[in-house]
Amino acid sequence: MITLCSTDDRYADDIHYKGGNMLLENLGWAATMLSFSAAVPDPALVGERWREMWKHRLDNMPLLAEPWLRHQQRDAYWQHGSICENYADIEAAVYMISGWADSYVNTIPRMMEHLSCPKKALLGPWMHKYPHFAIPDPAIGFLQEALRWWDYWLKDIDTGIMDEPPCTFYLQDGLPPAPKYLERPGQWVQTSAWPAPAEEITWQPLVLGDAGLAPEGRLSAARAIASPLTAGALQGEYIPLWFGADFPPDQRRDDGLALTFDSAPYAEGLDLLGQPRLRVSLSSAEDCGQLHVRLCDVAPSGESALISYATLNLALRDDPATLTPPVPGERMEIDLALDLIGYRLPPGHRLRLALSSASFPLVWSPRRRADLILEAGTPTLSLPICQAPYVPMPFEPPESAPPCRIETLRPGHPRRTLSEDVGSGEVTVTVEDDMGDIRFEDHGLRVEQRAKEVYSSHPSDATRTRADIEWIYRASREEGEGQFSVAVISRYHLHCDETTFYLSAEQIAHEGETLVSEKRWRRNIPRRAI
Repeated sequence: MITLCSTDDRYADDIHYKGGNMLLENLGWAATMLSFSAAVPDPALVGERWREMWKHRLDNMPLLAEPWLRHQQRDAYWQHGSICENYADIEAAVYMISGWADSYVNTIPRMMEHLSCPKKALLGPWMHKYPHFAIPDPAIGFLQEALRWWDYWLKDIDTGIMDEPPCTFYLQDGLPPAPKYLERPGQWVQTSAWPAPAEEITWQPLVLGDAGLAPEGRLSAARAIASPLTAGALQGEYIPLWFGADFPPDQRRDDGLALTFDSAPYAEGLDLLGQPRLRVSLSSAEDCGQLHVRLCDVAPSGESALISYATLNLALRDDPATLTPPVPGERMEIDLALDLIGYRLPPGHRLRLALSSASFPLVWSPRRRADLILEAGTPTLSLPICQAPYVPMPFEPPESAPPCRIETLRPGHPRRTLSEDVGSGEVTVTVEDDMGDIRFEDHGLRVEQRAKEVYSSHPSDATRTRADIEWIYRASREEGEGQFSVAVISRYHLHCDETTFYLSAEQIAHEGETLVSEKRWRRNIPRRAI
């Protein structure tokens, strides 16, 4: 089998929760699916039954965000379908593929370590798309690679694919931060296994000390991590998907809202491959709290580019299935792995470790603002240093079938904006995923899709956190067989207080000017772990 952009753990490493914190993508993807699931059966394919089929679909529309929000800890709901529950269940050969611009990167090292079947791994620079057309470039001949894999395992043709090193990674060159990259220069490397042997990956411990991030030192006094709940607005999209301004821009705004530790410049640069690991002692001022960690590349100009990050709900710090709220003022030992990275720090650049107590709208705010204390001692960040040699491009150029013939009636216009109310301090991130209005020339189907996500938070009042999402879907055929015209508006809203999430949604569908379906939901969901 070939698995792309996938997960082995539906709770800890999907679109719902990360480090025990609820991702805003939990609501975002529920809203996306509310709209996608309302798509009309094409009358040109199913005939006159299309209205009955569409009405049945609308009448039975699930509220996906409800179970996703109710199951706030790892339980049987998430264990079902998570192959990490028993890797031995997988006996067929597995080729796992993802990209650094996607969120599904940590699956690969876990599966490479724990699967006992034949296996192979590939990580390129790509977003959540297939590698023969995803951005950033370089794209690869994914279809040819898939054919080599299946010819070997399904047809007993010796394509040589299993004679190659099992793990192939693209080390991205450090670039000035930008909300979108069409290309990422870099180098390919291959390792003989994962975890890689010591001659391919070595570890460099750095202390978060009085002198910054250094091989030796000590933090002589405790330091406060006191971020406003509006910190994290420039984190970027959790899953870049729609070719918009989704990548993390310059991190200096969020660095200024965090406790930071900078290294000395690396005169010769540094190649990183693996999951950096942070070990610190913390205490929280409240019986809740979040720790967010960002590793950044700081250029001589001062620009700060995000390399990797991690987030942790301190109430689930030991076990995502077991609620252990922090005791205010009591010391907690934290051992936290950051996301897998493959990165080439340019010569003369520094590393920056930024610690914050909020990251919105990556994750939902804690029940109350909870400032943290980084305890004195030798808090340590361990870096995976890649020693594997560079190799030439190991794949063929991309190939694919001719693209569909599409007429663009209105081009898409994706946007991402950040605004701040100077009076209240409230920060709003607005994401507009406008995919335009297109017509397929071969069969005349016309489709328009637009989404708007609005996420707001207040610096100190967690109960003012809210999210509003609207999707607009229109489809029609104006000529020939199977003429029709429909429109669906789908909306989600979420706000909270300290004890409860208030979730609401609605979906309104029309055929022409005729109302076909109008459905509304309201749910009050207890806050137990988040």
